[in-house]
Amino acid sequence: MSPARSKPLRARRIAAGRSSSTKDREDTAASTAAADAADSRVWSSRHVNWVLPLLFVYVWLFIATPHVRFPILTDIRFERLLVIAAWLVAVAGGYLVLRMAATNWWALAYFGWMLLAFALSNYRDFVFAQEWLDKYWKLVLFQLLVLFSLRTLRDVSAMMHAFAIASGLYQLHSWIDFLAGGSYVFQQGIRRMTGVWSDAGGGAGNAWGVLGLLTLPFSEYCLRRAGSLWVRLVFSGVLVLSLMSILYSGTRSALLGAFVFGVLHLRSRKMLVSGLVVLLVLAGLVSFLPDELQHRYLTILGDDHLDPDNIFDMSAKASAEGRTEGVRDGLLLALNRPIFGYGPGTSMLARVEVNESFRRGEQRLIELHNLYAQILSETGFVGGLIFALLTLVYVRGLVRVHRIARSAGPGPVAERFELIATTLGQLMWILLFYGLFGHTLYKFYWMLLYGLQGAVVTLALSWRRPVPARAASAGRASRISA
Repeated sequence: MSPARSKPLRARRIAAGRSSSTKDREDTAASTAAADAADSRVWSSRHVNWVLPLLFVYVWLFIATPHVRFPILTDIRFERLLVIAAWLVAVAGGYLVLRMAATNWWALAYFGWMLLAFALSNYRDFVFAQEWLDKYWKLVLFQLLVLFSLRTLRDVSAMMHAFAIASGLYQLHSWIDFLAGGSYVFQQGIRRMTGVWSDAGGGAGNAWGVLGLLTLPFSEYCLRRAGSLWVRLVFSGVLVLSLMSILYSGTRSALLGAFVFGVLHLRSRKMLVSGLVVLLVLAGLVSFLPDELQHRYLTILGDDHLDPDNIFDMSAKASAEGRTEGVRDGLLLALNRPIFGYGPGTSMLARVEVNESFRRGEQRLIELHNLYAQILSETGFVGGLIFALLTLVYVRGLVRVHRIARSAGPGPVAERFELIATTLGQLMWILLFYGLFGHTLYKFYWMLLYGLQGAVVTLALSWRRPVPARAASAGRASRISA
């Protein structure tokens, strides 16, 4: 080829290269702009969400139970007024986003099955069954309010902060009263700490331990999101306070739950240090407990640590054996009525049908103290299947959020999605584990988690942002180096 012909050919090749390079830059810029727009859409809104303050009050109402201390709140039906106000603000202000994740459909299906089981129950006039009917529908509305009104990821994050703050303040109030000589019940030879405004009933110590246990993941989330040193110190204090509340509640199952919370962190390199810190702090706090509390927790290790001449040790042993008996009675009740069960809130009274000592009046009626026995006995095997599918869909949705966030490449919004999904997963595992020892089916925690999970999953599915070329290559490089 002659030099005269080669020069125009080289010029055309250079021009084509420049054109291709310009097109790549334009595509990258467009992709980056689209990704930024998607991030902005799911992260924040231009308008203040005025439903959030009402939701914060609602969470505080569940945690602090002020109606026990101030009966006038019950007289004026404060909770019902709060629900009506929140829905009016949400509708009038245009804050509602009507969306449903699979978890929320299954939660509504389970509620429908509960209603059917209640309608067919022979014990529906029992006081606890009527209490369920009076309260549970409001929890379902609370779930939907959380789902529909948390419009952005920042709203979800704010809700999780609200739980940690409300719990931390209530625990601090209770600790001040406990150190002054109040906020406890004397059971099984020990002072078991309770909430300052709790009803101080037989299950108050367990309820206090559960509150501390579920505050751990929320406070850790806030700690990881904290920007300043002071904020990190505040949420570190909430986390340590929650561990202390667990220990002084005298709830052995809550202590085991805190241990599980620490162990869950050991599965991830990113959270390994956090898990070790939680376990070390927990061990350190145990060493400073009063002797009677240390002895109570040693009984977890077996009967070798029980003194047969100690009436309180025998009471603790009977309590543990009662849980095993509760599982047996729950299964027998489920076999008696395998389709619908005995109806919500009725298993305690229905135990007289399968337990001779209750029928004869040799023991006072008590709850089954097991979530799974409660589910099967009160909603049947069909209800148990619905609950299992609900839990599976919940976990699967969080796994999907993780996959979407990782496929999007590195970025603050992707990291936030992953952190929230991890926290919600930890909370579910803790509730399922604690369910081995407690009847927690009708607590508000479940509905809060279903609402938060549904909001996060629907936000992640609407996000699915395009990955900028440079960000994608950087993400691949960071994953390879890790």
